[in-house]
Amino acid sequence: MANNYKNTVSGTIGAGFKSVLSGQGKKYYILEHKVSSKYHRAGESQEIIVDQIEIGRDPRCQVRFDESFATVSRRHAAIVRDGDNWKLVQISTTNKTFLNGVPVEKEWYLQNGDEIQLSVNGPKLGFIIPQGNKSTVNTIGLSRRLSLFRQQALRPYKTALWLLGILLLLAIGLGTFFIIRGNNINKQLREELAADSIAFHKKLESMSGTLNSMTRDYKTLLSQVKVKSGNRVSPIAPPTAGAEEFSKYVYYIQVVGYTIEAEGNVSTFAVGDEAVFDEGDEPYKVDGWIGTGFLLTDGKLVTSRHCVEAWYYDLAHASDWQILLNYLASQGARVTAKFVAVSPSGHQIKFSSSSVKCRRSGDHAYTLDESIITMAGNETFDALDYAWYETGLSGGLNYDSELSNSLPANTELKVYGFSNGWGIAGVTAVSATEGGGTVVVDGLENGMILVGDASFDAGHTGSPVLYTDEEGNYKVVGIVAARSQSHGFIVPISRIK
Repeated sequence: MANNYKNTVSGTIGAGFKSVLSGQGKKYYILEHKVSSKYHRAGESQEIIVDQIEIGRDPRCQVRFDESFATVSRRHAAIVRDGDNWKLVQISTTNKTFLNGVPVEKEWYLQNGDEIQLSVNGPKLGFIIPQGNKSTVNTIGLSRRLSLFRQQALRPYKTALWLLGILLLLAIGLGTFFIIRGNNINKQLREELAADSIAFHKKLESMSGTLNSMTRDYKTLLSQVKVKSGNRVSPIAPPTAGAEEFSKYVYYIQVVGYTIEAEGNVSTFAVGDEAVFDEGDEPYKVDGWIGTGFLLTDGKLVTSRHCVEAWYYDLAHASDWQILLNYLASQGARVTAKFVAVSPSGHQIKFSSSSVKCRRSGDHAYTLDESIITMAGNETFDALDYAWYETGLSGGLNYDSELSNSLPANTELKVYGFSNGWGIAGVTAVSATEGGGTVVVDGLENGMILVGDASFDAGHTGSPVLYTDEEGNYKVVGIVAARSQSHGFIVPISRIK
């Protein structure tokens, strides 16, 4: 029998999606560990809900043995679905795999009750196919399926996805000025990720020259932009005199919990928890994020969309938890984040991502093989990165939609928000900081206000951008979206309607 084994995304992530979101009618099997190791104890039963796994000492293997098992290869063997059956595939070229004591030359079909052994005198695994009303994945609880998804689908591709995120963010940032080039990078990325993970890593190395060249082009372009105050970057400053008049309408926003709904199953999580779905599992760290928002005179609490639905953004810095939320949302699960927004005056607004309005016309999926593995929203260098919540409150910051579309170059702007969480002392005591920048081109560029000498950072995203008229009155003209080097990208307030 020919060995046609190939590590595929559809066999891991794609199959994992189907198992998590439904599992109706989908078969699975159990591997029973017959010896103890660092990662599994003797007698432990490990449910396998994906269509393809690898066994060995490599950290990416779904069934892993520690370094004390010297005769187990790093990638020793695989179990792959073939129609309604599973087959055992020999991968190692140095150490044999035995099925019921008989060496597997290339691959062989597995039967219920078979015994797998990795090398002579190596560790043994029992192969068990559940029978009757326990034979399908949907009989496994949703929490357990989520845990198995991380172990069996997410883990083998974590490094590849992290690198994918870096490339996507770089392409998006450069795309502000090089849209065509950015699309080409995304196209190359999608094509390459359809291949196996080893080829993907090799491709990243070959792309490094192109990416470095694009970075140089980007820096050159920015250096040619004429800014009134040169390339100086001002430090973050405390609020200046007069800030009290608008500071009470600026809010520190933080996530406090989540709900995930899939196929009628609802799970609730709180930020700070260590979610352990089954005894012995590695816990998820349920984490969140922070941002800034502000209240307008019409009662809208405005922020950046990526401050509300962060799981659609920034894969390069995402945790396991954030990537899992992205996967589930991309496959149809309803992910809802719960927030509390607090002003320096102590006023609180509680809301959820499901009650927020935003533009989704720029959302796009990345497809590998036949499985959608991730979805990205309107990116942080995009004029669609805004969101708002109708609070029903009265009072707030004045704004000027018309002016936000026609600011002349060299206009000085002020930013007021929460720099990387500075000024936060518990959920009820917050104190914002000031930043600012100088408009570098007349009007809008790609639908955004571009500023130089940007003295704000990631913590300020979602902050109000304020213009001061000749009488000293403040008016909101934009929303902080992102900062790259010393330049800032601001969504005009005219987008909020």
